[in-house]
Amino acid sequence: MANADINLIKFPYHQEFFLKIKLYSVLGDILAALHILFILYVALGFILVNYYPATIWLHLPCVLWGFLVQGFDWNCPLTVAEKNVRKFTGDAGYAEGFLTHHLNKVMYPDFMSRKITIIIAVGVVVINSIGYMLIYIPV
Repeated sequence: MANADINLIKFPYHQEFFLKIKLYSVLGDILAALHILFILYVALGFILVNYYPATIWLHLPCVLWGFLVQGFDWNCPLTVAEKNVRKFTGDAGYAEGFLTHHLNKVMYPDFMSRKITIIIAVGVVVINSIGYMLIYIPV
């Protein structure tokens, strides 16, 4: 009986492999969620700055980073990390960037051109500029 109990605790190799795959799959989902939260913070972080002014020193570099990544078609480290984790799970990953891959189906059913990406990057800067003007310039 003791051997049967021990066998219940030990995982055969294929089960350990599938547990690792599931772990990396969850990690990929967590990275995607963090990426979405970061994008929301970049786009709307001025609202948080209104309530917690000291966070401006975190938000402004994030806006600059978001603009540079989108405007100059740089690779975001979160995108690279998510792609690598998803490839480890056996998923093919995706060739395009995070926004294009995840929002393409919702916002741009046929394509997301470079022109639209630049418009989004400029739009984020404009929205944040207006938000900061409303916060810091008395009316």
